[in-house]
This record gives sequence, structure tokens and C-alpha cells, in this order.
Amino acid sequence: MSTAESAIDPHDFVDTFWSDFRNYLVEKASQLQPLDRSIQQAGQSDFSVGWERCTVNELPDIYLSGLLCSEGTAIAVFLELNGDAKVYFPKLKNYLFKYQSNFEGEFSSREWKNQNFGSVIYIIKWLNGKNSVDMEDLFHWLHTTLEKLDALLRNYIKELDIF
Repeated sequence: MSTAESAIDPHDFVDTFWSDFRNYLVEKASQLQPLDRSIQQAGQSDFSVGWERCTVNELPDIYLSGLLCSEGTAIAVFLELNGDAKVYFPKLKNYLFKYQSNFEGEFSSREWKNQNFGSVIYIIKWLNGKNSVDMEDLFHWLHTTLEKLDALLRNYIKELDIF
């Protein structure tokens, strides 16, 4: 790690990124709305993206999330399924992986059988460290990836009758 990179506090980098990304979304008049618990120590920001994160009335818990590595080595978007929604993991994974050529980034997934962890399907873009990051490019990638996923998933989730 270079001296310049070590001089940037990782938490400041992440907090600034998510704050600036919110402003970017406002400027673009985006439908994306970060959830209230947006900035977390892990560098994660959650988005309702057109469907609410539900845990009431025994509805499944499903939402999109963005993640920025504090060292600036990766950015990712993931679909997280918790509770009852986990039963849809295989179908959603197969459906999304059919469309991976429509996205810039590497597709992967992790299915947690443990009820304490959500199963995730994610798209990751590898970066070269926070000093070489072009924020405008990252905002654009994150914004378009979240919106593409929302558009792709919105009708399919209705077909699965999750809500």
C-alpha cells in the first residue's frame, strides 16, 4: 500500500462515498432510495429499489444492497434473501445468472443454510485501490447495476408470488 493510500482513512472513504452517492442519485432523479440504516461500518448501503424490505406480517425479507470495500479494491451489488425468502434462492440465482452478460462485473453467490445469515447473489467489480478510483465511474456503475437488477427482478419476483 502506498503512503498516499494509507493516509486516507478507510471509514472516511466509505462514508464520503455513500454520502456523495446519495447526492448523485438526487441529481439523476433516480428511483433508488437508500434505506434508513444506509451507512454501516462494513461499507454497505441497502436499497429498497421499488420493493420494500419486508419483515412484517411474515412476508419474506428481500432487498438489494451495495457494498464498497474500504480499501477501494472492490464494489459490489447484491440481492439478499433472508427468512422465508431463502427458499427462492435457487430460482433467483438461475434466473439472474442467465442475464449475467448484460452486466459489467463478476457474478457469484453464497447460500447460507444458517438462519442467521442471508443468502446472497452478487455482482462484483474489482478496483485498483481507493487512490485510483474515479468516483463518477463508480457512481454510474452502481446506479446502473442497481437499476438493471431492479428492472430484471421486479416482474420475476411478482411471478414467484413472493409478496
